[in-house]
Amino acid sequence: MLLFDTPRYIEQLGWLGRRAALPEGSALLRQFDDLRWDARGSWPYQSLPSIKQLQALRYLPGFSPLTFTSVIRPDADPVASRKALEEMGNHFNIEFRPLKAHLAHDPGLPPARDGYSRRTRNRLKHAEDVFFVEREALLSEHEVMSSWQCRLKKLRSITDSSAPDPRHFAGLIAAFRERTESNACVALRWRNSGALAGVFLFFSDLAGQSWHAHSFLLDDGALPDFGSYLLFDRAVKLLGDRMLWFGGAPAGANGNGVFTFKRRFANCTGQAHILSVDLNDAELTKIRSSHKTFPWLPNYRAPEQTAREPG
Repeated sequence: MLLFDTPRYIEQLGWLGRRAALPEGSALLRQFDDLRWDARGSWPYQSLPSIKQLQALRYLPGFSPLTFTSVIRPDADPVASRKALEEMGNHFNIEFRPLKAHLAHDPGLPPARDGYSRRTRNRLKHAEDVFFVEREALLSEHEVMSSWQCRLKKLRSITDSSAPDPRHFAGLIAAFRERTESNACVALRWRNSGALAGVFLFFSDLAGQSWHAHSFLLDDGALPDFGSYLLFDRAVKLLGDRMLWFGGAPAGANGNGVFTFKRRFANCTGQAHILSVDLNDAELTKIRSSHKTFPWLPNYRAPEQTAREPG
């Protein structure tokens, strides 16, 4: 199970919707029109939901969501997943399909560092003269991280449904700062001033066997001195005794370029999937007859509608 699955974490995802407290697990409710809602899972991904969680959503008083949609973790056990999906299919109409590859460092394999090119090594050497990197507690500089996140959203044309809102980082600090075993904040700082230049945030699975990337954020001024290279390299050095998941190609512009950059530091990949579960068959039949189909959203929701909604 991931920390991303827990109610306390899902409480920090207000930009995605209203949290529904269920007898087992949590989900986020988003309004579709004046009368209808749909539900989605945690960000950036989650474990497979339970039958009890989906049944509770189907009969949620006052809302009756149309569908449940979530991205499923790239390291899910294939045998257990297959059994869970078969059981889910006995109760619901579901769709489960590959979404995108995620990159990772596996401590049981030769590290990517062994194969760094001369150019990468030279860039790291330069960055070491300009920056230092340490693992810290979740930082108090949440306003800085929020400003970097807002800039990143504009730069890459990332939709509101694919990136945190400004309140998210403050919420993480309030909820998880004291739980140092559950989070890892790898901080890049300028040698000459100690000021924050970048962060790489990870959250642990609850068994303490793997780390999962939450956010990679960098000050514009750190790019020319290859701060991004040093932050990735040091994350592997500091946390690489466990499986370390870096994420995949981000939404928006230059996603493939970001994926290529991450691949320098990874030695394996895994496949994230998207799960869609029908919760209200009668209403969905009406709605789908008059709406287009989109592959990564509930198939009655247009991308431009999701991009302009606050939740």
